[in-house]
Amino acid sequence: MQQRFLTATFSLISLLLLPFYAWSDEHTTPSMMRSGHIMPHTSTFEAWGMMDVFDQSFDIINYANKLGNSAKPSRMTRFNIGTNFHINDQWAIRTQLSQGQQTIVRQQQPKSVRSTFHTEQALLQWHADLIPLVIEGGYIQNTYPKSGFSSFQTGNVTVTAAPGKQILVASSKASTWLIGASIPLQISEHARIHAGLGYQTSKVQSQYTSYDPFIQSRIGAQAPQKTPWREKQSNLFISLDYEWTNSIAIGLDIQQVHIQRSQYIPRQGFRDYNQTQIMDLWLSYNINNDLSLIFRGHANTHYILGENPAAYNRRINHKFKYPFGFLSMGVDYR
Repeated sequence: MQQRFLTATFSLISLLLLPFYAWSDEHTTPSMMRSGHIMPHTSTFEAWGMMDVFDQSFDIINYANKLGNSAKPSRMTRFNIGTNFHINDQWAIRTQLSQGQQTIVRQQQPKSVRSTFHTEQALLQWHADLIPLVIEGGYIQNTYPKSGFSSFQTGNVTVTAAPGKQILVASSKASTWLIGASIPLQISEHARIHAGLGYQTSKVQSQYTSYDPFIQSRIGAQAPQKTPWREKQSNLFISLDYEWTNSIAIGLDIQQVHIQRSQYIPRQGFRDYNQTQIMDLWLSYNINNDLSLIFRGHANTHYILGENPAAYNRRINHKFKYPFGFLSMGVDYR
């Protein structure tokens, strides 16, 4: 129902606005890596950096407590840098690098689990001059390098590894190809809209190794599968941008995401999630014609579903039941 409503809304907006408004790109709001957004012709290069932060003190939706007595996210930080470069009036290259760290707290050993993750993304974008159309495609790689812990408690039994050893090591990686198209429209002197759709296909590989027979016997079918699986993701998105003043602009991005998996082995008795809604609220402040401060609030109805395929596996699929969000701050140079 929700997906049909969003589809109808996007179609109606496009049909109503296309005959009446032409696309104008002489604006100063940052493009960054927002879907379908392009730089104005007055800028040939854009560089930006942003830090994303989640802390339990930000948990206004009580996400951690809804997870019950299981492991809960305590803190997440991620640093992002990106560039947009105009090759000519119609073609541009967009890149992004991200490096993050997340800490999970538990009531049993290990009391704290820290993992790192990083993302590399490169997109090639084309936009038409005569009609409002943007097409882009490219490659994303998400990686959780190997991490582990030296003690593990299950029930009343605690297993501890020998000094310098780990009893459990995990890692995951997702390789993704994507393509998308959008219609950017100037609906007033200070307001714009982007509406579009995207498709991506990912190969996900998760590794989970324990050298202790007891741990292997207790975890069993809960462990992530060792064979790769495929995820096909389609999404509809709409963006609204409003230049409040010459210095302040507001943006709103909304996505509806649907995922299909193949060669994936479900965890018996647990639900897998394959639909989510993602929202970003942006605020930019132009210090001058070249430099802007960026603020963002990010929310997802199902943890980070649809954002990082490498994070999803059958051992932690239940943690994607609840909403999750974080705050961001950064700078943009054009």
